[in-house]
Amino acid sequence: MSPGDVVIKAAYSSVNYKDALAATGTGKIVRRYPLVAGIDVSGIVESSTDARFAPGDEVLGTGYDLGVAHDGGYAGRVRLPGDWVVPLPAGLTLFDAMAIGTAGFTAALS
Repeated sequence: MSPGDVVIKAAYSSVNYKDALAATGTGKIVRRYPLVAGIDVSGIVESSTDARFAPGDEVLGTGYDLGVAHDGGYAGRVRLPGDWVVPLPAGLTLFDAMAIGTAGFTAALS
């Protein structure tokens, strides 16, 4: 498991173009091996040494090196640096967050 302050019990991760490139090896996306893919994740905090997050918190992570150089959202448990983790936005379920996923988040920012 990659290093980090927050261990998340993964609930959902979406499938993105970057994940497909990583899985097929055609995009030279993965920067270290072995690596668990998945460039985003939603789930419940299992443990944390970061004061911003407590066990039971619903959270998500997306971007940074997730699924590229840091084990990603397809794992059962994901350990992330606290700065990569955000509380689940009000009104969204863990499923909703990944149904929108990184692609939807990118589109909304555009």
